[in-house]
Amino acid sequence: QSYAGPAGGRWRLVDPAGTVVQSDALSGSSTTVTLEASGSYVLLIEGAVSDTASTQAYSFSPGISSPTVLTLGAITSDSLAAGETDRYLFTLDAASQLYFDSLTNEADFAWTLKTLSGTTVVSQRALTASDAAGVADANAVLSLSADTYILTVESLNSAVGGYSFALLDVVQSANALALGTTTAGTLDPADGTDVYSF
Repeated sequence: QSYAGPAGGRWRLVDPAGTVVQSDALSGSSTTVTLEASGSYVLLIEGAVSDTASTQAYSFSPGISSPTVLTLGAITSDSLAAGETDRYLFTLDAASQLYFDSLTNEADFAWTLKTLSGTTVVSQRALTASDAAGVADANAVLSLSADTYILTVESLNSAVGGYSFALLDVVQSANALALGTTTAGTLDPADGTDVYSF
C-alpha cells in the first residue's frame, strides 16, 4: 500500500453489523485481517484533518488468504513475521476431545480457536502456556462439538521465528495401555506428548 499524506490518515474496516473489525494508519505496512461474519464489508479510507493538500493519492492491493487445512495428530510447522497471523481450518464430524501439544518455547506466539461462525473457544493462549506445566488441568483438554473450526497462530510484540504444534484427538491418537505391566516409551520430540487409554 502507498500513501504520502500526514500520519493521521487511516483505513478502517467495518463488518456487516457496523462493527469496526480493524483499523490502522494509511502509512502502515501490510496487514492480515480475519473476516468471520458473512455479508458485505465497508472499507473507509480516511484522510487526515491536518492534510493541507487539495488531493491525496493512495493505493492498496487487497487479497484473500485461505486457511490451511489442519490434519489432526500431525505436527504442523511454519514461521511468523512480526505481527503475522497464520490460519488453519479443520472440521469435526462428531463431538471430540482435543489436546493442543505445543512444540515451541515462545511466549509471544499465541493461538486462538474459534468456530467458523465466530464463537471463541480459546482466546490468545501463549504457546508456552498450552501444555505440560504451562496449562491448568481444567483447560488442558478441549471438549468440542461437531463443527468447523479456525485455529490461528499469531505473533505478539513483533516476535518472529518458527513454530510447531500438534492438535491431538485424545481418543483417536491414544495407545492401548496394558494394566499391571511396565510401559516404556520415548517422547519424540522431547517436548511432545504421548497419549494412552485403558
